[in-house]
Amino acid sequence: MVATTKAGPAPAAAPPALTWGVAALGAVVGASLALAVGLGVSQAFLVAGVLAPFLFLITIARPHWIMPIYAVLIYADLLSVLTHYQGLPPLARFVGAALLAAVLGYRLVIHRQGLVADEVTWWMLLYGLMVSVGLLYARDADPVMTNIIEFARNFITYLIIINTATTRTRLRRILWALLAAGTILSLLTIYQSMTGNWANEFGGLAQSRATEIVNGQAAPRPGGTINDANYYGLSLIVLVPLALYLVFEGKRLLVRLVGGACTLALIAAIVFTYSRGDALALAILMVAVAIYKRLNPLYLLGIAVALLIAVPILPPNYVARLSTVLQTAEGNQQTLYNETSIRGRAGAVQSAIAMFLDHPLVGVGRENYVLYELEYISGTSLALDAKGIPPHDLYLEVLAEHGLMGLFVVGGLFVMLWRAVLEAHRRFRAVGNQADAELAAWLGLGLVGYMAGSLFLHGAYFYLFWLQMAAIVALRQLSRTAPADGRDDGKEHTHGGFEGDGAGVSPDRHFQPPRRLIPRTHYIEPGSF
Repeated sequence: MVATTKAGPAPAAAPPALTWGVAALGAVVGASLALAVGLGVSQAFLVAGVLAPFLFLITIARPHWIMPIYAVLIYADLLSVLTHYQGLPPLARFVGAALLAAVLGYRLVIHRQGLVADEVTWWMLLYGLMVSVGLLYARDADPVMTNIIEFARNFITYLIIINTATTRTRLRRILWALLAAGTILSLLTIYQSMTGNWANEFGGLAQSRATEIVNGQAAPRPGGTINDANYYGLSLIVLVPLALYLVFEGKRLLVRLVGGACTLALIAAIVFTYSRGDALALAILMVAVAIYKRLNPLYLLGIAVALLIAVPILPPNYVARLSTVLQTAEGNQQTLYNETSIRGRAGAVQSAIAMFLDHPLVGVGRENYVLYELEYISGTSLALDAKGIPPHDLYLEVLAEHGLMGLFVVGGLFVMLWRAVLEAHRRFRAVGNQADAELAAWLGLGLVGYMAGSLFLHGAYFYLFWLQMAAIVALRQLSRTAPADGRDDGKEHTHGGFEGDGAGVSPDRHFQPPRRLIPRTHYIEPGSF
């Protein structure tokens, strides 16, 4: 008797449409490349022309493959860098959003799947409406319209992430890509700061600007890809909890070591920015981490000793710069009036409060604060320049520009995000998935870092907040379809997805699918806090 074996399933062939699409694109790109070379087109345009069609095809066929790249493009503002440093046309800054928007159309039209709904989405739309209302009463409607456009772009990015990060693996790829990007930028900052080679900007990835550090002494301050030390530091702060997640929750020594290395690189780069606000925000974040993890007092003592040892190797005048915060808190008038940035911010805070009291219901309109500030501080000892500066406090900015309406909307948005964090943590713990429960908690700590940093910075580069929001919402959606038997089997349990990538639905027969429904601003006056 001859033994027989059952043949396994044959490998899936590539979809004919995809095969022919690649072939056709290859022919077109090849011909275009030959023509471009003959016409003497620049190298940057050639590279973009070769890659763009294939990236578009991949985006349509396998959108989750491209999402980590797109998230990094947004986080590091790389499209702006490519525009300014590599000669790409300004239109290239909108290509990313256009390509990823095609994903939503593919999902809706081809697969006929509705978009994932979440309570936070409604609050985001309410925020967009709040900004739009400013068109009716703002002294200058142009910045309001700019913010509406930026909100629309960020809202699209938010929808794309929560509709493609539909498995725990995909979401983690996005998060680790962001952590890797932040760590690489940090390493470039460390190199510049240690060598003093500020002339090498690494193609726009490590920009810097010399500003006052203390007592009229100036020094270069790294600004990453956005050339603003304060917001660059904030962009690194929100990644510190992800690195610490690997340290505390990593199951292998290598993972914990990588997490520790990323943590040290991020913190070192934050220190090199000389940002006092970021230093305070980082301290608040670390206190929150210590409380959450209930760290042994001996560990805390060891950290304190390490900080004392590190003082001699800190950047020049770093301690002196931080000490001005304490002196200001003690009411030292000499520090208040001699430190240009502190004096300017004191005037901005005073103006924001007075502005809110004069326009308590709807404020003065998005980015219109600077048009009113001088009316409140002209002739006072806090008047610094003949132009207004932003309030350097997100919460005061919201009150001044949107009044009680803004307090309700933005406050509600933060409350809904915290509810999402707590719900994801609770649901994952209920089914025994401790790894994702902890991830939810560490994303929440990242939100603590952002909220703390926003005490000292206004709402410029708001896309950092929208990226955090998208990650939290995506994780909450995953928690709602987690296995109900308490197992963490490592499989991808999704709340929707694209065919051919393992996407599916929860095995829980009582599971009810989620309901269906259908920004960054560069409003910034460079400071030196």
